[in-house]
Amino acid sequence: MTLGERLKKVRGGVSRDKFAPDTGISKTALVNYESDSRSPNADYLIKVLEVCPEYSPQWLLTGEGPMLRAEAESTCLHADGCLNGDFLLVPHYNVSASAGGGAIIESEQVVDHLAFKRKWVREMGLQADRLALINAIGDSMRPTIQEGNLLLVDLNQLHVQDGAIYILMMNSTLIAKRLQRNIDGGIIVKSDNKDYSDLFVGPKDLGQLNIVGKVVWAGRKM
Repeated sequence: MTLGERLKKVRGGVSRDKFAPDTGISKTALVNYESDSRSPNADYLIKVLEVCPEYSPQWLLTGEGPMLRAEAESTCLHADGCLNGDFLLVPHYNVSASAGGGAIIESEQVVDHLAFKRKWVREMGLQADRLALINAIGDSMRPTIQEGNLLLVDLNQLHVQDGAIYILMMNSTLIAKRLQRNIDGGIIVKSDNKDYSDLFVGPKDLGQLNIVGKVVWAGRKM
């Protein structure tokens, strides 16, 4: 089944007129997604899983494994080397977050998955179906984040924790920056690389600060 066919399967007997607004899109967009003429982004797939939590995220994203979440959690998900219930598969999206001058999003398709210990995810206070892996490019967050790092993003954390690193959407571009609260109530958007200047967002302009999520882990090849 294609992604569009799986989306149609999830919708089931619910009309498009009802399902589209329930998942936050227009009926035309839903028709395009279900016919595979357009690819839905990660936020939409997450919304579908919120509306229909009985379906397995793994199955919806890739078509692999059991269709229902309950079956997926108790079934071996890999034919070679069974991936048991101790591990969670986090989707890796074909999206890059710039740690430098800017990276335009080309697509938001799932390219693969990475396994994380469910116990670690719980201890970190993370919600399993609200995690995403993306790549970092650029050098503005060096040495903390290097070009090519794989970033684990908690899509639930949209409120600023002073000094933490967040993924921001600016002009259709994802950027990774450290956020620091200013004394006037605004936010300082900082780069760890001192060659880059800080950006100040005043208290009145905080609504323009589009936070996608908080970076909670970074990994890289040696």
